Amino acid sequence: MPPVHRRLHINLDTTLGLEEEIRKEIAQSLKEADENLVGRLLEGSWKHAQRRHEEMLAAARLLEEAGLEPLMARAAAAWLLRLAEGGR
Repeated sequence: MPPVHRRLHINLDTTLGLEEEIRKEIAQSLKEADENLVGRLLEGSWKHAQRRHEEMLAAARLLEEAGLEPLMARAAAAWLLRLAEGGR
């Protein structure tokens, strides 16, 4: 992760008091990752695109409220909306 993005991510974690919890969750997910996870992520992207689009919009609002620019959340929301509408 580029230093600027890492700082933004850690700043949000720290701002919300979630840094330790998020780090543990990411580490556990990576530890358990296998081919099945990749399949679920890919299939789930299409299956749950509309819900995830709405979640990314909510995440973008949270970032904005914390004083951070939600670049990745907005990009993810746009991509998920495209998937939900039948695109790729």
